[in-house]
Amino acid sequence: MNPDWDLRLRFDGLEIETLSVLDLGCGYNRNRISRTVLTLPFWHLTSVDIHYPCLEALRGRPVAAKHHEIVEGEILDYVGKAGLDFDVTLLLDVLEHFERGDAVRLLALIEAATRKRIIIFLPIGECPQDTYDDNPYQIHRSTWAVEDLLGLGFAVEHLPHFHKNLHPQVDAAWAVRNL
Repeated sequence: MNPDWDLRLRFDGLEIETLSVLDLGCGYNRNRISRTVLTLPFWHLTSVDIHYPCLEALRGRPVAAKHHEIVEGEILDYVGKAGLDFDVTLLLDVLEHFERGDAVRLLALIEAATRKRIIIFLPIGECPQDTYDDNPYQIHRSTWAVEDLLGLGFAVEHLPHFHKNLHPQVDAAWAVRNL
């Protein structure tokens, strides 16, 4: 697999089989990166999304995690609940769907609920997107730059022209923060 797409590399140094993982905005888990989530043998995987059809499709898919929980709900509400405790939190093509202020608040809530690592994948620069797949939550509401993520304490791997098939001028980035 092309290392640019390989989510497994972002778990370097962690014992995957022992991890509790929170996958926020999981959607269908069907694109090249997010479908890897379902193939990793985590101890516990919690998949959260607000769009019911995505979760219904997810229920029928095989999952390598020993325990899998599916939660329908708004991400900010879910992460804002007291007592959440995960080793790793994933935001794969999710942060850009929030207004900037809500995204920053979400990251603070995630940090409080995560013990080891936060892993983000997102477009860098202008990447307009409207509703599609009958999912009104697909709209992109914020634009991110590498400097934004660095300023939030993330190590960033910048991938120039990553979305060339959809948006030729749009880059992407992995942002990883060890806690």
